[in-house]
Amino acid sequence: DGWQKENRIYSTNLCERDTILGGEEKLRQAINRAYEETNPKVIFIVGTPVVAINNDDVNSMLYDFEDIDAKIIPINTDGFKTKTFITGYDLVLHSLLCHVVKGRKEGESAEEFLNVVSVSENKENRAAIAEILDVLEIPYQFVPAGQDIDSIERAAYANATIVLNRDEGEYFAKKLEDIYGVPYVVTKSPIGIRGTRHFIRQIAKLYQIEERAEVYVRNQEEQIGRAYAGNPLQNKKVFVEASPYEIPRFNTFIQELGGEISGLCVPYVDENDREAFKHLEAVAKNVPVIVAVGQLFERSEE
Repeated sequence: DGWQKENRIYSTNLCERDTILGGEEKLRQAINRAYEETNPKVIFIVGTPVVAINNDDVNSMLYDFEDIDAKIIPINTDGFKTKTFITGYDLVLHSLLCHVVKGRKEGESAEEFLNVVSVSENKENRAAIAEILDVLEIPYQFVPAGQDIDSIERAAYANATIVLNRDEGEYFAKKLEDIYGVPYVVTKSPIGIRGTRHFIRQIAKLYQIEERAEVYVRNQEEQIGRAYAGNPLQNKKVFVEASPYEIPRFNTFIQELGGEISGLCVPYVDENDREAFKHLEAVAKNVPVIVAVGQLFERSEE
């Protein structure tokens, strides 16, 4: 996305001595340099396991920068606190919840907009979701991807939250509900006809616009039915590369079009993905599975 091109990365360049005696001074210099050169709204401090081992007190250092007109947000990536060990998305979302999101003041009520939690989805994915919500006339904001820090601050003011990929963003939605009372509406991923239908109906139920939503769903399914008449993937095999949570939804969609999965590639598999893989009974037992960021030659057949 365009906003990502403006990001700058500064390294503290820790050496062997710093890993033993601490690297606070180098971090202080890096923060001052980042602020003087770019005048940013927010500075993220991304720790490493080395910082966790040498016990640098990053949080206490933040008080040294009260005169800096920028949010300074530490992200502790020591590898032990995360529950999503492959991506660590929950650590980043936890930092946003602690240091960015502002709770509603006493007497303030929720505003009429929906949080749509998006982490790794690209702008085309978000544009497709935005089109649905615009048609249903539901105000929304995407968080945290594709937004600035001001939008993330307002997340606790929403009247509900949905998540596009529960593997990645559910932690954020659950904590918004637990801490700030923003209801988390669980939906299926909007992939394929069934998944998208469930997604729309759950949101429509929340906003009590079921009739309008059903008209929209019916019209869209009629258009899709005409476009995909005759099972366009009949006798065709499809190689699918997606996150573990999305794989069952793509499998259903491919079956709806008459196709068959010939192979799977997932970037990771961890304990949280057991439930997703239980829904793959329809996939043939001999289908190869790559658990890695697969290379092109691994995805092709002779």
